[in-house]
Amino acid sequence: MRPVAIFDSGIGGLTVMHEAMERLPDLPVIFYADQAHVPYGNKTPDMIRRYMHQMMADLAPYHVQALLLACNTATSAAAEDLRATADIPIIGMEPAVKPAVLQEAPGQKILVSATDLTLRLDKLNRLIDDLGAGERICRVSFQKLVQFAEQGDFDSPAVYRYLEDQLSPFDMREVGALVLGCTHFIYYKPVFKALLPPSVDVLDGNEGTVKRLQSLLTYDPVGEGGHTSSHPIFLVSGKPANEQQTMFFHRCLDRLKNC
Repeated sequence: MRPVAIFDSGIGGLTVMHEAMERLPDLPVIFYADQAHVPYGNKTPDMIRRYMHQMMADLAPYHVQALLLACNTATSAAAEDLRATADIPIIGMEPAVKPAVLQEAPGQKILVSATDLTLRLDKLNRLIDDLGAGERICRVSFQKLVQFAEQGDFDSPAVYRYLEDQLSPFDMREVGALVLGCTHFIYYKPVFKALLPPSVDVLDGNEGTVKRLQSLLTYDPVGEGGHTSSHPIFLVSGKPANEQQTMFFHRCLDRLKNC
């Protein structure tokens, strides 16, 4: 079977790869982390689109059958641009706003967290408007969690202080759900569960995204340049990951067993 590429600006996409490998253990995966340019949340859309086109060129020798953008910011800034020229399916991320709206009581607020750029771009706002949920939605940036995650800092006192500060404007008695609108944020589910009341659901879009990927997979024989192993290939900004980078990726995957 031809491989699937899973892309992120950094290690956030490993949370989606973890979900994919749980559901599809034999799926050959190429994980591409653009750590030369992380974080994306403080970049311009034009810059991100340039990074995306370089990533597509880097992946060409691998003959992937689909590309999953495991990055909400890249999806918002560049997915439509990629789909206009790509000859493979491009699957993007979508924050789990709709499930939150459907499952929470009408009077409850929903916190939607994301990076600074995702919160500014139209894609998220259109999703909220289409659901008619504007009055229920409160937006919050956890931009600094991306930097914490890339440093391998998942539960230090500094992480707790940062999240307590970001959440302090909100009365949690009025909140029914926290939507994690960046794949990096998923590493911090244990921290959110420690900080938030048990009544607040913590939701992400990984399961729905992987189900969408699964529906598009083909099981054709591997073509020239295909990758047949179920062990993932790790690329860092187009180059094979070195031993230190690979060990860090596996450490992150181990972390996800408890998230």
